[in-house]
Amino acid sequence: MDSPTNFSCQYCEKNFTNKQNKKRHEKICTQRENTLQENILTQQIEFYKEQLKQQEEQYKEQLKQKDEQLKQKDDLIKELIEKVSAPSCQVIQTTPVKMKQIYDLSMNFTTQNKIVEEQQPEVVYKNKYDKWVYVDCKDALSLVDFLKRIDKAITDEVYDTITMKSYYHKYLYIIKEGFKDLEKNQFPIQIKQNVNGKEEGYIKINDKFEKFYRTDLFEKITKFIKGKMMNLLNSKQSRYMNTEEYNKLQDVDQTYTTASIQGFEDLDPTGKDTREKKIIKLVKYMIDFCMIPV
Repeated sequence: MDSPTNFSCQYCEKNFTNKQNKKRHEKICTQRENTLQENILTQQIEFYKEQLKQQEEQYKEQLKQKDEQLKQKDDLIKELIEKVSAPSCQVIQTTPVKMKQIYDLSMNFTTQNKIVEEQQPEVVYKNKYDKWVYVDCKDALSLVDFLKRIDKAITDEVYDTITMKSYYHKYLYIIKEGFKDLEKNQFPIQIKQNVNGKEEGYIKINDKFEKFYRTDLFEKITKFIKGKMMNLLNSKQSRYMNTEEYNKLQDVDQTYTTASIQGFEDLDPTGKDTREKKIIKLVKYMIDFCMIPV
C-alpha cells in the first residue's frame, strides 16, 4: 500500500498529510516570520539611534572643548593688551654708555656662538659608502621620483615602439630610460656590494635612504618591478588598445602585447611559469648598474 502524500511547510518544513492543514499552518508561520523580521528591524533601528545619540554627544563635547580653548586665548590676548596699555609702562631711555655695553655683550655672544659652532665635531661615517650615500647622494631621486621619470619618458609614441618587445626586454628598456642622463649620485638605488649571496645596498624611499641586505634587497626591487612598473605599463597598454595601431594588429599579436606585460608571452609547452627567472635577471641588472662608484 502506498504511503500517504506529505505536504511540508515552506517556513518550518513541518510535514502534513492534509493539504488544507498545511495551508492553515503556513498562515500562522507567515505571521510568526513577519513578526520576527519586524522585531529584528526594530532592534536595528534602536541600535542605530543609540549610535547617533552617542556621536552627537561626542560632537557636542568636542565643540565645548574648542569653545573653552578659544576663550582662554581671548583672555590671554586681553591680558597682554592691558599690560602694554597700562600707564606704568614707560619707554626705557638708553644712554650711549648703555648702548656700548649692549653692543659689547651682543658681539661677545656672537663670538662665543661662532666658537661653539667651529668646535662641533665633524660627522664621521663608518665607511666611504655611507659617506657617498648620505652626503654625495643627498639630492638623489626616490623610487617614486624615478617612476615619474619613466612615466614621462615612455610617451604613447615610445610605447608603440616597445609594445611587441618581450617581458624582459620591455622592462629593461624602460629601466634604462629611467636611468638615462642621470648622474650616479642621483640614482634611487645605491649598491655597496653585488657579490652573489652577499648583496648589500641602499634604496631611497620617500626622503631618505634605507639599507637593505640580500633577501630584503631583492624583494624590494622585485616589488618595484612587479608592482609599480607593471601598473605603469598596464595603464599605457589601456590607452594603446584604443589606437589604430593596435586595431591593425592580428589577434595573436594583440594578445602578445598584453601577455608580455605580465610575462606570460612565452610559456613553455608544459605551461610552467618562467616569470621568476626573468624578474631575477632584471633585479640583478639593476643591482649591477647601480654600484657605488667609490
